[in-house]
Amino acid sequence: MLPQDQVMKEALKCSGCGFCLSACPVYRVLGVETLSSRGRMDTIRGMLLGELKLTPRMEEILSTCLMCQACEAACPPGASAHKVLLEARHRAVKDKGLPWAKRLAFRRLLKDRRALGRALGLVRKIQGSTSGSDSFNLRHLPTLFSGLSGGRALPALAPRPLRERFAQRVPPSQGVAHRGRVGLFSGCYMEFVDTPMGDAAIRVLTREGFEVLYPREQVCCGAPALYSGDLEDTVEIALRNARAFAQEELDAVLVMCATCFSGLREGYEIVARHLEGEERTLVESLSRKVQDLSAFLASRGLARKLLLPEPMSVTYHDPCHHVRGQRISREPRELLLSIGNLTLKEMAEPARCCGGGGSFSLANAELSVEIGRWKVKDILATGAQAVVTSCPGCVLQIQEVASREKARFQVLHLVEVLDRAEMEEGGVSRS
Repeated sequence: MLPQDQVMKEALKCSGCGFCLSACPVYRVLGVETLSSRGRMDTIRGMLLGELKLTPRMEEILSTCLMCQACEAACPPGASAHKVLLEARHRAVKDKGLPWAKRLAFRRLLKDRRALGRALGLVRKIQGSTSGSDSFNLRHLPTLFSGLSGGRALPALAPRPLRERFAQRVPPSQGVAHRGRVGLFSGCYMEFVDTPMGDAAIRVLTREGFEVLYPREQVCCGAPALYSGDLEDTVEIALRNARAFAQEELDAVLVMCATCFSGLREGYEIVARHLEGEERTLVESLSRKVQDLSAFLASRGLARKLLLPEPMSVTYHDPCHHVRGQRISREPRELLLSIGNLTLKEMAEPARCCGGGGSFSLANAELSVEIGRWKVKDILATGAQAVVTSCPGCVLQIQEVASREKARFQVLHLVEVLDRAEMEEGGVSRS
């Protein structure tokens, strides 16, 4: 997946000093050396050198990493542990193949939004036949879906996917100066589950003067396949998305999910190395155009002075793939601090992983929840009315753990806060 010399160079950077141990969320909970950043790097190094074979224990070591990159931030020589782990997972897939559930998801569902929609439609029918609660435990689903779930709760699915709620092209709001044309990458969660979050994003962008294009041909970002070591399917997914967004001239392709952003940016850079000619150009072009929505708005500046209808105190949770993966931390806070009637209360460890980690929370459900409890305690200590973040996966994880802990605070995506805010009286739109 990555150049062999680059992978070994990163693997050999680890001196075993142990600075990473206190940063690793898995080690902080389990206290198991082989599942720590240092222990995992040592094991993978043996695997890459051919000294260790892929055993069930080795597979456990490879799968119990959140890829939060907290260890990299603490590492004195700056070893890129997630790149080494990516290569190890890729070799594991080449050696033993994918589990049946991932094989079905990556090769059939994530490449085709219609097929995924039909599969989720079946889930919705089953939801309707269970209790009237908004969510239920996935062990009640057929084997197919429970095999993908790890027993975690499934949020209620939206009645209609986001693509059916808007035209493919949405013009700027009336009376607002046109500031550009952007593409919106929805991600699977916003497309099928939290469509109101997508509504909010489109309202915010059009009020800010941007024409929004929503290509119907877009599919999953491919991060689940990439981070599982499945390069083959990631390549096909990347090409489908690259072709979908290449149909129009766009100033940027905006993403509201930190994991999607990391997949589309860093992941597609990896994919491009395995392509040639026009295909490589297409994927590289999309990767360059992808921007996080908060970073994009912060760089362009808000066209309106915003004011919340009522005073609200919030704290901000930094998604791992933002703060460490792409160095995005200042921008969302700038946007929050620009809103009237809003008070920002920083938590002790805003960049501490919430324990979500995409499919990690399915494969390691109880461990994921235990890691999340530390995040909930940190949020509660601030006394804030709400925690705001820029990743739907973090929203879902924190909501579930907070519910288990009976913690009373709102969990909001940044775009929902921007959408709630109204134009302050006298706040004039830019021309």
